[in-house]
Amino acid sequence: MKVGFIGLGVMGAPMAMNILKHGHELTVFDQSPQAIASLVKAGARAAASAREVGAASDIVVTMLPEPQHVEQVVLGANGVAEGLPAGGIVIEMSTIDPDTSRRVGDALRARGMELVDSPVGKTSEHAVTGTLTLMVGGNKDAIERATPVLNCMGTDTYYCGGPGTGHAMKMTNNLLATT
Repeated sequence: MKVGFIGLGVMGAPMAMNILKHGHELTVFDQSPQAIASLVKAGARAAASAREVGAASDIVVTMLPEPQHVEQVVLGANGVAEGLPAGGIVIEMSTIDPDTSRRVGDALRARGMELVDSPVGKTSEHAVTGTLTLMVGGNKDAIERATPVLNCMGTDTYYCGGPGTGHAMKMTNNLLATT
């Protein structure tokens, strides 16, 4: 499968590496040239923009720091949605709020694409071993099509419901963990 990955930080880089290890064709983009170079050395293809990642992919995974980064990278000028073909899927794995998740998902669906929200639980060590917990929300058909990619990164997957519910569960999980 042709997979794109944007956001190659502490969690994203090992998650992307696991996708590559499972034999998927991987195209990557990040603000850090060093992060890109590390994945390219392992066999990924570098992209010059989020749009280019979208154009090279059936599924694009995002793992970004803040909700505004997700909106910009997916929907902004030169973003994923400008390149991803109709029927494509964005798997949004950042820790963001459910409202942003639903808004981005609605905008993608209006363009004939889908968003699967699947924030992660556990640590960077689990990202390396591909044993993350995944809290998944979205359209069931899109989740089914995204499952081979999700399975590269996590071993404990929980279906939470429709669009935005994965991010809602992650926020609940974080709240409970701090009390």
